[in-house]
Amino acid sequence: MITENQIDSLGWFVQKGSRVQGPRKAGEIQRYLLLGRIRGSDRVSRDGKLWEPVTQVPELIPEEMLALDKDSWSECLDSLNSGSLFESEKPQIQESPLTKSDLHNALAQQERRRRDNQREDRKRKRLFYIHVLIMISVVIFIAGVFIRIL
Repeated sequence: MITENQIDSLGWFVQKGSRVQGPRKAGEIQRYLLLGRIRGSDRVSRDGKLWEPVTQVPELIPEEMLALDKDSWSECLDSLNSGSLFESEKPQIQESPLTKSDLHNALAQQERRRRDNQREDRKRKRLFYIHVLIMISVVIFIAGVFIRIL
């Protein structure tokens, strides 16, 4: 049986869409909220079963955000949900002119990813069809057993 202290030491799981990340410490989640890496619409959980919006867990809200008045808090939540809070803390990307080889490499990598995704999709479809065939075989087998019994 897991104790309360063990749960506290595990941290928080973060659900972003269908992806689950973590566990993460509360301080890390607070920083990610400020940076916009975690949005107000993302959900958190201690146990990975019961999820709630990160904005509903006071211990995960950074002090900088707790001190805001109601209007500023609403504005802050809107910024969190759009991912635009504290843009200055996000890494700045220095743009350099692309060469033909850079473009060629990027296109080749994109094509490889597309082929890999297609290959994975074919594998998933094959597995699905195999499962369907197995289920049909089981149903036919069970029907045959019942027919023999009757």
